[in-house]
Amino acid sequence: MKNKSHPIFTLLSDSLLGQKKNIVILIITIFLFNFIELLIPKLFQMLIDLLKNKETTFMQWIITIKEINLENLIFIPIILFILALFKWMTSFIRIYYQSIISQKAIYRLREKIFAKVHQLNFKYHDNFHSGNLISNMVEDIRYLNQFLDVGMFTLIESTIYISMSYIFLIIISWPVGLLTIAIHLTSSLFSYLVLKKSYPRLIKTKEFFSNMVEDFTENMEGNLITNSLGIKDFKIDHNQQKVKELHDSTQSEILYISLFHQINIWSCYLNIFIGVSLSVYLYQISLIYTVGSIFLIFYLLNAIIPRVRVLSRAADLLVRTMVTANRIEFIFNSKSIINDNGSKLLKDQHNIKFDNVSFEYLNGKKVINSINITLPQNKLIGLVGFTGSGKTTLLHLIARFYEPTEGTITINDHNIDDFTITSIRNKMALVFQETFLFSTTIFENISFGKPTASVLEIENAAKLACIHEFIISLPKGYQTKVGEKGVSLSGGQKQRLGIARALILQPQILLMDDCTSALDAETEINIIRNISINRKNTTTVFTSQRLNSLVHCEYLYVMKSGEIIEEGSFESLTQKDTYFNKIFSPKKEENNE
Repeated sequence: MKNKSHPIFTLLSDSLLGQKKNIVILIITIFLFNFIELLIPKLFQMLIDLLKNKETTFMQWIITIKEINLENLIFIPIILFILALFKWMTSFIRIYYQSIISQKAIYRLREKIFAKVHQLNFKYHDNFHSGNLISNMVEDIRYLNQFLDVGMFTLIESTIYISMSYIFLIIISWPVGLLTIAIHLTSSLFSYLVLKKSYPRLIKTKEFFSNMVEDFTENMEGNLITNSLGIKDFKIDHNQQKVKELHDSTQSEILYISLFHQINIWSCYLNIFIGVSLSVYLYQISLIYTVGSIFLIFYLLNAIIPRVRVLSRAADLLVRTMVTANRIEFIFNSKSIINDNGSKLLKDQHNIKFDNVSFEYLNGKKVINSINITLPQNKLIGLVGFTGSGKTTLLHLIARFYEPTEGTITINDHNIDDFTITSIRNKMALVFQETFLFSTTIFENISFGKPTASVLEIENAAKLACIHEFIISLPKGYQTKVGEKGVSLSGGQKQRLGIARALILQPQILLMDDCTSALDAETEINIIRNISINRKNTTTVFTSQRLNSLVHCEYLYVMKSGEIIEEGSFESLTQKDTYFNKIFSPKKEENNE
């Protein structure tokens, strides 16, 4: 069976797509830069040999001078100056193209991850914590950014320089070159084994980091509950345990990485000692003919040290990026995506039909079972049932947050899968029970789905949601900032803003998932009445736990354990022998009020 390549190669090839020209220019520039780097010490070697012997070699040419004076030696400083200019130019081009390539790659990757997250259906989010996604988007992308910006081309450049240096050493003295190469390869093998050993620890550290982020996120979001239950100290201890796990794993990781770096560096110092000692010995027995050659050997072996340092750092980043690639690939390869293969555009919505639709979150446990209903166009439909009866799931299936396990949903007698998700959701608005508000102004929260909305449109939507009077009573009115997740507002105020945000879209399909639960009965009835009167061209599906708010519904479906057990008008379902009446009775409603 063919081995699958590591995700790092897929990730990099995809991120660098369309940048072939830039990469070729960069590689050529790196070769030129390193060649110039190696020419400079060669010129110093020539100068030393000319000063001592009045003779030197370059390639196959023998250069001699009769007298040691400025006139005979001026060509070397001139060449050095020219090389310095070329080195500066190639360095500038190298840095410029390296930045362009890395930033384009990371931009492409961030864009792809963000798009992928929005393709995931709710089933993915049901199984994985948002803290894990935050870790992927922030911490993992940070390492990938470092590798693309610093590590990848440093890895290439340092490898090229070190390889060219050893080739140069073999040309100068093959015994010195081969011996130092052997030492370098041996140390590289040991350092590779250490780095390989560190790989599982790096994976573990990433997991501990994700766990810590998840725990921290939950504690911040649930801070009010933690304090109200008096378990602050327990949660602090729990978080400290998560931090300790991360700290211990990081310490272990640092030991491995430090050992990896030190093996590489000390092998370089060993190479200098052995290489220079051997070159001096060879000079004594006339196998190395010039003092300048000994200088050049020392210079090259010494110049390799900083290259090995950055190469080790780049290799460290590569391994961390491999861990990152595994985690990011998990998101890209997730099967919990919404099938968006439809080609039709939903222009005008008519009837919505459920044909033998079933759905299960977990294998073998249906929460929706063989639903067969029709939601007529431009009607106000009520869904009622106890908590857990499947009402919310039914709305999520219409919005295509999930795919049915069995059966089909049709709009205008076409399978809902035949339409693009964008065209469906452009005709739809869904208001959740838990309203999420962005930490910006009330104006921007209401206009979130329609940024071009006028002030009049926003005010009209707010009036329909019975929130306008409250907004204008605030010192800054619609420009009032609501704080993170609307922390400055009550539950009922948040829900009304959520309703206004949906109504401003003037959707053809409006799904309201118990989104008036935090409102008083009178306000809820007023909102439903406003929707009924002002949204005649909207199919509205509404769930509520109050009987009075269901009076305006033109048709009602009663759910129990994922099945439709009753349906009909409000009048027909308020009979004494109905299941509907067991859930909602006028007596109970009056007592609640």
